[in-house]
Amino acid sequence: MTTAKETLSAALYTALSRLRQYGRVGIGRITGTCPSTNGQAVMSLEEARLFHRVELSAVASLLIQKGVFTSEEFTVQMIEEARHLDAGLAKDWPEITVAEDGRSFSIDTAKMFQRTKHEAWPP
Repeated sequence: MTTAKETLSAALYTALSRLRQYGRVGIGRITGTCPSTNGQAVMSLEEARLFHRVELSAVASLLIQKGVFTSEEFTVQMIEEARHLDAGLAKDWPEITVAEDGRSFSIDTAKMFQRTKHEAWPP
């Protein structure tokens, strides 16, 4: 039998997986279809991501420990925020359709080609 905490955890994983798919395309916007020879832009993004993750984890842990909210309440709010961001990204990226489980996505290649040409993405 699945517990409420496991259900929340699965919902959070799915919500964040959906966001990850947009990130995959966003990185392509920076690096193009070929690996970056410099790599500095991607490295900076990764560093910022790691630092933000550490900061968020520290703040959330402190707030949970101090009883401001529970870990379950935090997870529920993260799901809500991820779903809200997902809806916004879906509007920003109409060329992309993310699978409901967040594990894959499909691209309307004709529309994406027009977008990359219009926005002058790297080759």
